[in-house]
Amino acid sequence: MRFISMLIVFLCSMGLMAGDVYVRYPAPSPDGNRIAFSYRGDIWVCGADGSNSLRLTVHPAYDAHPVWSPDGKAIAFSSRRFGNMDVFVIPSDGGMAKRLTWHSADDIVSDFSPDGKYVLFYARYRGDHYYRDPMLYSVSVTGGTPTPVFPDFGNMGKYSPDGRTLAYVDHNPPWWRKDYRGASNMDIRLYNLKSRTFSRKLTTFEGNDYCPMWAGNKEMYFLSDRDGYVNVWKMAKDGSARTQITRIKEKNIAFANISANGSLIAFELNGRLYTVSTAGNAVHEISVQAPSDVTETDSEITELTKNASEMAVSPNGKQIAFVVYGDVFVMKSKKGKAINLTEDNFREKDLAWSPDGKYLYFSSDRGGNYDIFRISATDKLPLYRSLHRKLERIISTDEEEYGSTVSPDGKILAFVRGNGKLILSDPDGKNEKVFLDQWSTPQFSWSPDSRYIAYSISDNSFNTDIFIKAVAGGKAVNVTMHPDEDGYPVWTADGKMLYFLSHRSHYSNDVWYVYLTKADDQMTAEDREEAAETKKETAKKSKKKEAPAVTVKIDFTDIFKRVHKLTHLEGDEGAFAVNKDGTEIMFTASISGTPALWKIKRDGSGMKELSGTKGVSAISWNQKTGKYFFRTSTGSLKSVTFKGKTENYPYRAKLHTSRKALFHQMYLECWRIMNNHFYDPKFHGADWQAVKAKYEPMALKAASRDDFYDVVREMIGELNGSHLGIYPPRGQRHRMTGELGILKDYSYKGNGIRVKKVLNESPASFEKSRLRSGDVIETVNGTPISRESNFYAPLFDTVGQRILLKVKGKDGKSREVAIEPASPRKNLDYLYDHWVEENRKLVDTYSGGKLGYVHIRAMDQTSYDRFQQEVYSEANGKAGLVIDVRNNGGGWTTDILLRIIGQKEHAITIPRNGGKGYPDMERKQVFLWTRPIVVTCNEGSYSNAEIFSHAVKTLGIAKLVGMPTFGAVISTGGTALIDGSYFRIPFRGWYVSSTGKDMENGPAIPDYIVATEPGDEAKGIDRQLKKACQVLLKQLKK
Repeated sequence: MRFISMLIVFLCSMGLMAGDVYVRYPAPSPDGNRIAFSYRGDIWVCGADGSNSLRLTVHPAYDAHPVWSPDGKAIAFSSRRFGNMDVFVIPSDGGMAKRLTWHSADDIVSDFSPDGKYVLFYARYRGDHYYRDPMLYSVSVTGGTPTPVFPDFGNMGKYSPDGRTLAYVDHNPPWWRKDYRGASNMDIRLYNLKSRTFSRKLTTFEGNDYCPMWAGNKEMYFLSDRDGYVNVWKMAKDGSARTQITRIKEKNIAFANISANGSLIAFELNGRLYTVSTAGNAVHEISVQAPSDVTETDSEITELTKNASEMAVSPNGKQIAFVVYGDVFVMKSKKGKAINLTEDNFREKDLAWSPDGKYLYFSSDRGGNYDIFRISATDKLPLYRSLHRKLERIISTDEEEYGSTVSPDGKILAFVRGNGKLILSDPDGKNEKVFLDQWSTPQFSWSPDSRYIAYSISDNSFNTDIFIKAVAGGKAVNVTMHPDEDGYPVWTADGKMLYFLSHRSHYSNDVWYVYLTKADDQMTAEDREEAAETKKETAKKSKKKEAPAVTVKIDFTDIFKRVHKLTHLEGDEGAFAVNKDGTEIMFTASISGTPALWKIKRDGSGMKELSGTKGVSAISWNQKTGKYFFRTSTGSLKSVTFKGKTENYPYRAKLHTSRKALFHQMYLECWRIMNNHFYDPKFHGADWQAVKAKYEPMALKAASRDDFYDVVREMIGELNGSHLGIYPPRGQRHRMTGELGILKDYSYKGNGIRVKKVLNESPASFEKSRLRSGDVIETVNGTPISRESNFYAPLFDTVGQRILLKVKGKDGKSREVAIEPASPRKNLDYLYDHWVEENRKLVDTYSGGKLGYVHIRAMDQTSYDRFQQEVYSEANGKAGLVIDVRNNGGGWTTDILLRIIGQKEHAITIPRNGGKGYPDMERKQVFLWTRPIVVTCNEGSYSNAEIFSHAVKTLGIAKLVGMPTFGAVISTGGTALIDGSYFRIPFRGWYVSSTGKDMENGPAIPDYIVATEPGDEAKGIDRQLKKACQVLLKQLKK
């Protein structure tokens, strides 16, 4: 018995650790004696000195943002247990967690009401507005439907101790972005809960003031980056007497909270817990003693049957190599065992077999950046059977090397170095020479006789053309010669044709081809049939088993005039593969919404979607087997014949995984991506090498994906740039809340939900499922909706399903309504249309019916089509037009929009007995607006909407009214990381041509700056539209 007691003591002491604890979202208890925090994705409580840690939640989902009830008996927190952040409460000494919210939006806990009866949280897209800005809601701890706290946008809300006032933050740029200065910076405001009125801003600093923390009813603490770093500050309730409390210069403070008695502030810094005693402003680092015996181990053995990120079939078709989670596997194509060839904690990619199948080439970042490796069997067995394998690093420099491909004759290795150098070498990596030196990364492929390389590259205007250049040297020839994108060159194995993708027709990618000789191009269909028959007869008579060697012949003169379009589906065609003589082509298309394989013959006949190929992601043709091998979006491996016969290649990929090693690799790769591709080589003034060292220890401490993502976000936040981010792997289905398409009457206090308004075109507006203003929804699928039940609970996971409502009308009569709820995303469309119609009414009122109004939701094709239609339908006959790009997230359509509003009249037409006009759509292809306009923008105008705003002002097309735009203008791309996470890459800057000013952090400044006031919209006021109408009406008078 004594031995057992000593063993327990020993195990407990071994289970305590402090150095690697990554503490998140600390919140002191009301009396300041305990601190709640998130660690490894669970909620914990410890003493104010870090001792006596107690784990409150044990769940594989991520739990965060804890706040204490005023009596200290409960903790509210947000948890991703159902795919999104919902609000939960749990006893502070342990127990069962109770769910309070059911909507599929992310609900972030912010505070308890002073009486402890309600939890305050903020969320976006909860069915009350289409804006991307969050709103503050409260929900009863006993249950019920959340209600907005006030009719406007806000986040990080905190109640004053007397419950009379709510402090909140008005904007929400990413918390991890450092040094943002612009119209969307965070400021603190007050809302009087008794009089239901908003105060002026308490803070007006051009940077960020946020995270208000009340210390009594007359003063508050807050976070601010006024001194260049985020530190704790203090001010009076009216915003005066601002005083800096902490002076930390190491890194930005994050996620601060204060005890209800105002004695202790806790905050997160560098993944560690710190406190500030408000009595003397002393800062202390708290060493949290958290047990290391957690539910998940860092290292484990995993077997995966999906998730392959790429595949390569050996030339003889007998082996399939593929990559899963960065490891290279190989297996027998006849459903053999998958052998891990690399088994390391780094990332391998870009598989390529040598033509004889002896070597498998790939890139690996095991040396700190991507180098070229090859692996072979030394016992003359296939790789999948060999126990004696040789791994060689054949190319290694300080730059990234990737994309290796061996020439068909096996004599030359081609690969990319850095961003745009195409290098040729011996197959073992020796005797390098630069074949191409350009700033953009080329797509390239070898001719079947190894004498030429076809490649596509972009010029400075980002037009991509395809070139062919002899390996022996000489001038590269542009074979596509078109001012739109041409890429993905693929030679036919007989050397007679080159296929490629082109964007030149109707703004979508199609498969095109070119015959390499004039003679082949001039052949008729009958000539081709005869040639094919002759070829078959010759092959039958020949005694040689091997086909004769191919010699590529090319007539370069005017070759770009011989290109032909093959496919013509709506939308984009993607990856494709062709058979030996180019007569049969497989390509990807997304006509039904999901990418699938289609087939077509060279003459355009037989185009058809192939069954069993949904979710296709990549494709290649294998000459030996005649099969088209492809990988699905879920990472399964398959093949299909041109006749449509599919075959699966199942595998079990065994991996030795380490979360710590995985996150480390991902962190370093994210850093390298920005190091190599961020548009500004000076990194907006950041010391990028120092940034790497600064956050690397935190990446090693992160024990959950959410925490790791935040480390990466803080790292890229040092760039003070837009279009940055890291996101979870795609394909994970989240259960969505069913939306009926109504606005709720939150003033109604009875049981059920009263309909304030039915949104047009929504399910609730359909004749068969119509709801009416004033209806009270009493039950959903038989579940009564009381004041204590959440309306969204029975609507959770009902998108596309018919459900039954019991509804009481204004006349007191009850009826049943069968309705099919829409998705939250579709509901945003209904909310958007409602907002636009309300704005249109305001413009009509402000202008006395003289002006038209059109809002551009996004700078994309859908919004462009709608804009062109509405310029005619809504503004035709008006004297002027208000064009609104407020709350527009961007896209690409500025230049074609400018054509509609910027082209000057050069002629008129007059038909017999008719009046003056012009055949717009017939001759100009667009409906032009030639009358006066004014443009409104605001801090919610992003990216291409900002370019549009800059353009109309710079070119003198229109006056600009509203607020300065966000200042977020960078062209961005993205890439998948080792685990499928998506990482954004801002690679191209935009500058005002007349001034050279960088539009990133350089917003478009309106000619007339007009700010909105909180609560305006609820009152039916739009100061910016009113001013825009005044400006345009004045212009019309002149």
